[in-house]
Amino acid sequence: MLEKPGAAAVSDLAAIRDDADAAGVPATAALVQRYGPLPSLLGRLGRLRHLRFSFIAGPPSRYTDAGCGWVLDRSIPAGWTFPDAPGKRYVNYTAVGIGGHVAVDTHGQVAVTEAGQHTATGTVDVDSDALYPIFVEAVAENYDTGFDGMPTLTDLVDAMRPIEESYHR
Repeated sequence: MLEKPGAAAVSDLAAIRDDADAAGVPATAALVQRYGPLPSLLGRLGRLRHLRFSFIAGPPSRYTDAGCGWVLDRSIPAGWTFPDAPGKRYVNYTAVGIGGHVAVDTHGQVAVTEAGQHTATGTVDVDSDALYPIFVEAVAENYDTGFDGMPTLTDLVDAMRPIEESYHR
């Protein structure tokens, strides 16, 4: 079980994936948002056309406190943009599909406009901490199947690649 980002560079992460595959070691990645409200919200939109997601957990001192200061080192490329402030998360999701639009903010306020409908509003829990126990339970339940149906290290590589590339632009 590997937590994000998994390595300091996507090439290192891909090597971990390749080594696990070559050794026949089952692996999964803690892409816990898959266990939250976002997939069902996106599912209401039909084929997706435009997505923009910001999910920043802070403050950055949590990495130095945990002995993982390398996460803040832009020279490898890694970095953090959350201020040293009392807020726990910054969340802002927007998605547009052929069937509508969804927006979610830091406080969990949701606005969904489905094609031809008025905008429906509500709230969701955007604190990912509650999703980790669900993920860990799925790990335990799916260990014997090699984590079949769960996020893979390739999924993690694919998720981390555009993040790494953004640092080089």
